[in-house]
Amino acid sequence: MKRKITLLSLLLITFSGWAQQVTILEQREIPEPEEQEEFYYIPGEFAPVAEAWIGKLQSTCTHTKNATLEDIFLSLWETANLLGANAFFIEEYTHAQGNTSVTIAIFYLEEEEVEEMYEFYPTNTIYIFGELKADAKKKGVKVNKEKVEIEPLKYYAYQQPLNEKATVSVGGMFGTKYIRKGEEGQPSVFLTLGGFSAAPAVGGGGSIGVNFSTGSIFPFSDNFGMFLIEILEEE
Repeated sequence: MKRKITLLSLLLITFSGWAQQVTILEQREIPEPEEQEEFYYIPGEFAPVAEAWIGKLQSTCTHTKNATLEDIFLSLWETANLLGANAFFIEEYTHAQGNTSVTIAIFYLEEEEVEEMYEFYPTNTIYIFGELKADAKKKGVKVNKEKVEIEPLKYYAYQQPLNEKATVSVGGMFGTKYIRKGEEGQPSVFLTLGGFSAAPAVGGGGSIGVNFSTGSIFPFSDNFGMFLIEILEEE
């Protein structure tokens, strides 16, 4: 599907689809950009051809419940797709006075280029993120029974040896575990942690009950995970 974007809309754009402003700093002139769906992270080791460049976007996060790094990312993604881009490279980021500002260059990559780019992604690393709000509490997690505490806006990275089983656990006896074995060329994984939860459950004989969990583990997508490890500080 193609969508025509008028010059007026480009001049006035402060995109707010995810309640987060995005400013178009530069843009290649494309009369009818073909809207995209994907948003691949481009690592620094990969150099797209000049013709793939679409433009440059910027957004700022205040690290409140109304403006998180996730909001920035989703807004940049949506805006880039509308302009015909399906990939991004982080050009600059700053942390000042509690705000994070991110500037990205956006590109359109062919499928063959995406496959080539993946060769530069890290493998066999487990990334675990703290809260994405500056005023949140630190999170506790165990990696192979070793306790790790992760401050807000930071992440922990565990490089998994080949053929070794790694266990990430949170919440104790009634919590959650994530287990995987290191394998040659295995993609890295990006995890975030949740707290207490309760959910309905059906027991034997059809009886209704409640399942409790004192901790949960959720995966982030590769593109968001790579975005985060570039702009956040490692524990």
